[in-house]
Amino acid sequence: MYSSNTLAMTTTLNRGKTEGQVVRDKDTAALDMWQQRVDHALKNLGDRSVLNRSSLARLAYIDELAENKYKGHILPRGLALHEILIKCITKISTELSNEPNLARACKLP
Repeated sequence: MYSSNTLAMTTTLNRGKTEGQVVRDKDTAALDMWQQRVDHALKNLGDRSVLNRSSLARLAYIDELAENKYKGHILPRGLALHEILIKCITKISTELSNEPNLARACKLP
């Protein structure tokens, strides 16, 4: 539950804003949170233990992949998240490879 201080601060921060502005602010904050999670996972792509502890590893699809494909492995969620991240990077790289100025920048090391 929220404390009275948290509610008071939220009310103060939202004072003078329209309902649409408040919703946009919440959407922006949620998007920023997801971007930070993905950035953290990408920065730690080679460290399965970090990926395994990531909140992204608790997403239903990652959890299901870990259970179905990596059940007997150490850090199965880390492996599943690693697989999905690599697939996403590969897809982006493939799609951008046709862009003349981006092709060089998107090659995987």
